[in-house]
Amino acid sequence: MDSDRTQSSEGLDSIHTARHDWEASDSVVVTVARALADCDAVDPAELPPLYESIDTDALDALFRRSGHTDSDRDAFVRFSIPDSTYLVTVRADGYVCIAERLDSVTS
Repeated sequence: MDSDRTQSSEGLDSIHTARHDWEASDSVVVTVARALADCDAVDPAELPPLYESIDTDALDALFRRSGHTDSDRDAFVRFSIPDSTYLVTVRADGYVCIAERLDSVTS
């Protein structure tokens, strides 16, 4: 997983990006969990389990690399983490963005 911090518009502050390595043995869910942990500067084991917020099996199934075509590269899923300001975007090309909703920060 490669990661970086960037800025975004549209009411979001993009605070962390990562790239999932499709050749690695880890699932995309592990990449998302690590990216969320990086945002809070904690070990992933210190976070609540991701399966309490989303259907992790469904997320893995959506982004399994076998059988993907070039047209799938634009596919993405976006979800929020309950009890946090984070909005997570996962794209089929492996890009993961953890953004903080600015409206939640200022209110």
